[in-house]
Amino acid sequence: GAPAAPRGPMAPFCCTALLLLPCAAARSLDLLGRDGRLYANGEELKIKGLNWFGQEGPERVPFGLTQRSLDDLMSFMQVNGFNALRLLFSLQNVEENMPTPAKGFNPDNSPELANTDYLGMLEAIVKKAGEHNILVLLACHRLQNGYPDNEWPGKWNGRWFDKGWQAQRVFQAWSVLLEYFCKNRGTALWNVMGADLLNEPFGMDWDDWATAATQLGNHVLHQCPRWLVFVEGIGNMEPSEEGVEWGGNMMGARDMPIVLGNPARLVYSPHIYGPS
Repeated sequence: GAPAAPRGPMAPFCCTALLLLPCAAARSLDLLGRDGRLYANGEELKIKGLNWFGQEGPERVPFGLTQRSLDDLMSFMQVNGFNALRLLFSLQNVEENMPTPAKGFNPDNSPELANTDYLGMLEAIVKKAGEHNILVLLACHRLQNGYPDNEWPGKWNGRWFDKGWQAQRVFQAWSVLLEYFCKNRGTALWNVMGADLLNEPFGMDWDDWATAATQLGNHVLHQCPRWLVFVEGIGNMEPSEEGVEWGGNMMGARDMPIVLGNPARLVYSPHIYGPS
């Protein structure tokens, strides 16, 4: 797959290893990858999706909801043939799980978000997407919700951990998210298609990232065995070639692949910027 970088509150993404879901899709979903293609309930799955961001940052709520309702935005996606949403989060916001800021949405237009905490807000978006037959990819965009200069990526080191977020804390935050969406909600959130382990991990060479992604990916599958695990590429560290961008370098996968307990759940997902 190849999610494109967000350039507005909602920005397109598509997957190269991607049948659009029928309008009356069954409320159960068995996803797997085979021979470079994705399959849902035995039929080839083609994804036309959007990124939605804002909630991964200090604002803690998706952008655009002060102007339009959650249902209106999901209806727009469905009417225009989109069947997937890449929904960003940060591990800090998951860990803190603070109330959804009322200033970030109109409660009269989006009552589903009223009186929610962070995880409840993500759940409400997933449920509303499901009503419109839209799949959701939960994407870890960052560790902290903000960095000192508050401009992305700021002083983030491009790695899956840092001084404030050591490996144990990272795994604990992931466990909170996974337990909430898989253990506590059972099959109710049928349309969650999986997890994107980390957006643009540019600060590692492939061997380091492959080791981390294998560990994180198997951690996801231990609690959410139905999910797909999306793994982005690295940046300019070796092995590399001229012109690669953050998240787009998958060259090391040939010699050191990601090894999941269920390889059919793995999606290599280079983060590629399109011509637009």
